[in-house]
Amino acid sequence: MIKFQIIMPVFQTKPIFSLCIQSLLQTLKFPTELILINDGSSFDCEQYIIENFIVPDMLKLHYIYHHFSIGCSRSINHGLKFVTENTYVIFADSDIIFTPDWQYTVVNSLQDFTIGAVSGLFLYPQSGGIQCCGIAYQNFSAKHIYLNNKPDNLSLPHLFDVQASIFAFMATRSEIISAVGEIDEQFFNGYEDIDYQFRIRQKGYRIVTNTELKIYHFEKSTGIHRSFSRRQNLGIFWAKHAAEVQDDFYSYLSKQLAQQKSLCNSYIVVNMCEAQGNSEQTINFLNKFILIEKIIDLSCFCNVERKIWLPEILSSDAYAITCPYVFLCDNFVELTENDYWYKLRLNYSNADIIIDLHANILPFYQLLNSFWPGNKIR
Repeated sequence: MIKFQIIMPVFQTKPIFSLCIQSLLQTLKFPTELILINDGSSFDCEQYIIENFIVPDMLKLHYIYHHFSIGCSRSINHGLKFVTENTYVIFADSDIIFTPDWQYTVVNSLQDFTIGAVSGLFLYPQSGGIQCCGIAYQNFSAKHIYLNNKPDNLSLPHLFDVQASIFAFMATRSEIISAVGEIDEQFFNGYEDIDYQFRIRQKGYRIVTNTELKIYHFEKSTGIHRSFSRRQNLGIFWAKHAAEVQDDFYSYLSKQLAQQKSLCNSYIVVNMCEAQGNSEQTINFLNKFILIEKIIDLSCFCNVERKIWLPEILSSDAYAITCPYVFLCDNFVELTENDYWYKLRLNYSNADIIIDLHANILPFYQLLNSFWPGNKIR
């Protein structure tokens, strides 16, 4: 008999939690136990569900209450104590939206016993862009591959191996939990999920992304001290796994380059990356695929936290250059506010492409579909 157990720490607001639970109840196909760990939320999660939703017979609630937040690792471990044999176990955040047939997709994926855990295609509810479909490493820096791109722009395989993904939604089998053990509580609200997947891989299992498993993730209320603990978490992770990390970013970038049907003979590369070491490596890698006539380094004028306005940092006649550009940036969304400049540019070339440090490659003209007629709230 197919059974599911969902371990869900809750450090959340009622409206977002309500959307999560509503989507779960609407998509259940198999008997499921929801193990709720209230990690300091200001409301009784179990009572809220009972009072506001019709709970089907196939869903059993199990409730654990913390008077104050003790963090994700310890909360999940409290939930793991209730895992039973022969079940599919889901690690889930309380701010995700479950989509139809997710349970069928999990079962179909995990029937391959070489797979230790499966995650999905995480999408931003606000934009429909990719939040995560796997984590790669470039120069030993973690990257959410294809960040912010739209799934329709990418020819992603149905199933592919990754080093890790995120615990916002991660499915495994109870025997994997027995083999790997509990979450490492040295990690506080960060990197416990990556560490756990590396430990699954140490047991000889694969971690995969199934792109048919689409999950919306709000990224709301992620827990206390997350930013403060980041350096400590990173230090613990690298102390444990430095020898196992694969520098695999360029394998994803090369796949995207191979799918480009109309690369030009030569380009001018405009480097606008704040991560300068990674951008230099990327330019050296691009040399294998395209002829680079010139490199314009504008990285010192760019900040990944701000949009890049091309008229402000390029020369006044840059739009009239006939040689196509490669705009190299940290993430392509930095360039989404250049409508006027690019319309001038189209009179001279429509072959410019954007390459970013999340392995995205897209023609500049595709950004025109992302423009809004103003975003200031008055």
